[in-house]
Amino acid sequence: MTDKTEDRRIRRTRESLRLAMVGLLHETNWDDISIQMICDRADVARSSFYVHFDNKIALLDHVFVSREDEIKDLVTQERRAEGEFVTLSWLVDHISESRELYYYANCSISGQVILSRFKSVMRDVFRHELDDAKISASDDQIDFTLGGVFALIQQWIDSGAPNLEEQLKTRMFELTHRVIGRN
Repeated sequence: MTDKTEDRRIRRTRESLRLAMVGLLHETNWDDISIQMICDRADVARSSFYVHFDNKIALLDHVFVSREDEIKDLVTQERRAEGEFVTLSWLVDHISESRELYYYANCSISGQVILSRFKSVMRDVFRHELDDAKISASDDQIDFTLGGVFALIQQWIDSGAPNLEEQLKTRMFELTHRVIGRN
């Protein structure tokens, strides 16, 4: 067996576990998800899980790291339209697709922990986008902007209003430009 084959199997197992975790998060409260549930969904032996991860939090970190890398690649590849921010646009689309998950994550302490990690990832990705676009913004400006963005998203979710993604993006871009500018 070559290293390349082993690497492929490792990647495949990790991806199966990642997808299982993401799927379960859409269906089940974080506290109720067990390693056995993840393994069953991924069709992976429990012992294999522990070869790759110490616990479900380590798997969750892997999910966030891989997602962060995917979003950074997207931000780098996507052409930024005048006045728009790819990160913020992706964020609205992502939450729109996972609206229920986001809503329920706000309703539990463990969900808040997951959201806190997600917000940290989004901060890093947004910083990456601004740096790539040569837009200067202080950490305070980024934190303030993302705090407002997440507040707008929460209002949108709480309202239950469907299909407002484009209006939400437009409003976020307007407000972001007031804080960060139009470099």
